[in-house]
Amino acid sequence: MEAVQVIPRIIGLFDSTCISQFESMGCEISNVEDASDLSGHVSGSDLVTSYIEAASENLSVKLFLTSPRALLSETMPGVEDLSMSTEQFQEDWNLELANRFLGRLKNKLVDHGCSLQMGIPLKCLDAEARKEMQFGAEKVERFFQVDHRFKGVLKSDVIDCCLFIQLINSELELEDHEDEDEAWFDESELEHL
Repeated sequence: MEAVQVIPRIIGLFDSTCISQFESMGCEISNVEDASDLSGHVSGSDLVTSYIEAASENLSVKLFLTSPRALLSETMPGVEDLSMSTEQFQEDWNLELANRFLGRLKNKLVDHGCSLQMGIPLKCLDAEARKEMQFGAEKVERFFQVDHRFKGVLKSDVIDCCLFIQLINSELELEDHEDEDEAWFDESELEHL
């Protein structure tokens, strides 16, 4: 696979990674072009953004995951005897989701001969400012409308998955490999966040 195909290939892997992650959570999703036009879209303190990076000497990928708090409350795994509606639990769950999204992409890249070291997910207080600072990187932003039940009512919210890809070594090549939908760990139960 030629180096010019590396970034488009990573974008394709990212798209399938997002879908696999939502499916593993049992969510009904659809791609949307722009989150601002949807009635379910919220802003400000009702959103949580997490940031995580994986890199090698050849490649860097950075993910910003922005999720509505209501959606986080409804999708996080239950922990017995604990209220999941607290802001801290919502933020922890978004950090875990960012870790899972990028972890899936990292694992897919290993199958293509590209190994990355992952950092720790962090809460991002000013996501837009951080996004603007990603000079020289290819930006891939996906908005997913996620249908879920909130307090017994069917609701739609939008998650923003924004990936920055920076090819450090222009000679990087990915091995040709047919991707399969994977379930590399069981996400149905999570005892501790």
